[in-house]
Amino acid sequence: MTLEEATELARADYAKALGTIIEVGELYGYVGDDSAEWWFDPPIRVLVTKTDDDTVTRTCDEFVDPIYEVELIEPLLKPEHRRDGAGETRKALPPDARSFWVYGKSYEFEKKKAAKVVGTP
Repeated sequence: MTLEEATELARADYAKALGTIIEVGELYGYVGDDSAEWWFDPPIRVLVTKTDDDTVTRTCDEFVDPIYEVELIEPLLKPEHRRDGAGETRKALPPDARSFWVYGKSYEFEKKKAAKVVGTP
């Protein structure tokens, strides 16, 4: 699959998800200036909101790895655990958590090989 094909699939997935409620077991966001992640079992419901195209079509290595911005639509009565970068575990979603997102389906693409340049020394 080419990068262009993978990008179009990611855009199509996002177009289907935009404005819909989805269930997620993982949620990402910010607490202060730090990003954080939370896990939920059972999953929680979120609303997929408007997200910049650059975020939906972002690449990481050989993958189009989309992110969707989301809003919480139900109270988080039983949040699981959050693990921060230091591996520390804390219970509950902090009250100052904000700017939530989830990952969409990733698509692997074939990187084009650089052309071999033949020249004189």
